[in-house]
Amino acid sequence: MVCAVEVLGKKYKRVTQQDIADRVGVSRATVSAAISGARYVSPELKQKVLQAIEELHYVPDIVARSMKTNQTMTIGLVLPNILSPIWATVARGVEDVARREGLSTIICDTDEQAERMREALRSLQQKRVDGVIVAPCGNRGDLIAESLSQGLAPMVFVDRGPDGIDLDTVWSDNEGGAYQAVQHLWEAGYRRIGIITVSLDITSGRDRLRGYRRALAERETAVDEDLVVVGGRGLEDGYRGACRLLGLAPHKRPEALFVSSHLMTVGALAAIRERHLRVPEDIALIGFDDLPWTPFMDPPLTVVSQPAYDIGAKAAELLLARMAGQAGREAQHVVLPTRLVHRQSCCATGVP
Repeated sequence: MVCAVEVLGKKYKRVTQQDIADRVGVSRATVSAAISGARYVSPELKQKVLQAIEELHYVPDIVARSMKTNQTMTIGLVLPNILSPIWATVARGVEDVARREGLSTIICDTDEQAERMREALRSLQQKRVDGVIVAPCGNRGDLIAESLSQGLAPMVFVDRGPDGIDLDTVWSDNEGGAYQAVQHLWEAGYRRIGIITVSLDITSGRDRLRGYRRALAERETAVDEDLVVVGGRGLEDGYRGACRLLGLAPHKRPEALFVSSHLMTVGALAAIRERHLRVPEDIALIGFDDLPWTPFMDPPLTVVSQPAYDIGAKAAELLLARMAGQAGREAQHVVLPTRLVHRQSCCATGVP
């Protein structure tokens, strides 16, 4: 069967392995062996096949190959917000590792909506991807279990994981990063430290709040629940959370803020500016995630930096190991370290 495509009114025949075989003067089976390495082909003949592939611009038929091998050479990546610089960096880490191994990546954006996650997982299953990396929406283990029961596997969680499902997971030390931020503020002399944390329906939100509470508990300081705001994830959530904290009575108002999301940090900073307050003179600020522009903000922001690229790359490596049957039976939980990047948005020597 001759396959052709039409471009600007002109038909182009799709090059097949038979075309390569005719060019070189060998059988189609020999061309297939030279490409796949399924059996020995002399170096000289293999070089002729590769040269013909280059000259004829041959592109392998992935669909036909997947029917023979039961592999599509693709993986799925399900993320909550591909517009976020952090998630885009995670995706880059995944794709770099996948590309190195000859795999393609299909990226799905859920916008943190459970139904969109279900649709993405179903779509990836229909496309017969060889594995999936997913940042689950909320604590929807039921949707993950549903996909696994329908044969969508293997799977690796990235950044967070639903309760009750023990699969390979890669995330940053969210609790340790939050602990570092609050410790830094305390040692700088701040005592009324507020937090605006991401939603607690994801593990990273719960871990960051746990780090905040642990830092204060180790200093024998009771947590003032009025200074704890559980936000969402976006700019507006950070803005509203900061407005709530800055609207407290003067003796209750925080001296410093730890905001556990880069988007919410920008929203909180907008609320601070709206009230004509200065950072750090009137209120100190530490955010989460080190983005390219944070050193150039006014003032440059002190942040907890997490290795987003490495998170994606490690998740891809774990998935590839599962796909190849090289991983152990026990789920692996990889926690990558965070670090506090010191800049000028909080006082280093004490409350002014």
